[in-house]
Amino acid sequence: AAKYPLVNDELYPDIAVLDAELVKTVPPAITAATGMDVFTHAVEAFVCTEANHFTDACAEKAMKLVRSYLLRCYKNPEDMEARQGMHDASCLAGIAFTNAGLGLVHGMAHTFGAHFHVPHGKANAILLPYVMGFNAGCYDSQLTDVAKKYARISRLLRIEGPGIRQSAFSLIRTMRQYNTRLGIPATIKELGISKEEFESVLDEMCKAAKADNCTQPLLTQIPVDLVTCVLKMPCTLINAPDKSAIRKPAIFPY
Repeated sequence: AAKYPLVNDELYPDIAVLDAELVKTVPPAITAATGMDVFTHAVEAFVCTEANHFTDACAEKAMKLVRSYLLRCYKNPEDMEARQGMHDASCLAGIAFTNAGLGLVHGMAHTFGAHFHVPHGKANAILLPYVMGFNAGCYDSQLTDVAKKYARISRLLRIEGPGIRQSAFSLIRTMRQYNTRLGIPATIKELGISKEEFESVLDEMCKAAKADNCTQPLLTQIPVDLVTCVLKMPCTLINAPDKSAIRKPAIFPY
C-alpha cells in the first residue's frame, strides 16, 4: 500500500481561487485534519534543505495565520474571517513547499495513511511532534541546526523559551496541545489499530517512507543518515505533552 505524490510543473495552477465560502460547510474534523496539514506543510518547508528567503516568507506567514485562525474556525465553522485566514494559509504553505520541498513527516504519512486508511492531515498531525523532536536532536545531548529553525518558529509564534532547546520543546508541546484541542489522537494506538496489525507492515512502511519523494532529498544532504535511525527506532507509547515524559522518539509512534 502506498500513496504516490505526483509532481510536475504542468500541475502547478496559474490562478488560485481563495473563496472561503467554498469550504464554509466543511465538518470540524476535516477542518482540524486539513488545518494541521497546512501547518505541517509550512514547518517542513521552513526547515527543508531547499528553503530560501522567499519560501521562508510564505511559510512564516502561513504559520502565523494557522496560529490565529485554526482553532477559531474549528470551534465556529461559520467564522468566515477565520475560514478565509486558513484558506490563505493553505495557499501560502502550498507555495512554500512547492518551491522548497517537504520532509520525513510527509514521507511517513503517505505510507501510513495508505496502509491504514488514515486521512492525510490526521496522519501528519500525529507524526509531526515525534519527527520534530528527533529532527531537532531534543532526545540527545546535541541539538541540530533544525532546532535553531524550530526556535525561530517559536519566536514567530511567541511561544519561545529561554534557549534553543526550550524553544524547540515549546513548539513540539504546542503541536501536541493543538492535536488535543482538535480531537486528533496522540498515537497510532489511539486510532484503534492493533499492535499486531501495525507491526506486520512496519518494515514495509519504513522502506516506503525512506523511498518517498518527500524524504529522498534528506538522504543526500544530511551528514548522518538520520532517516534510517528514525525509522528503526522502537515504537513506544508517548502520550504526555511535556518534555519530562519524552525519552526516545517514537517513530512510528504506536
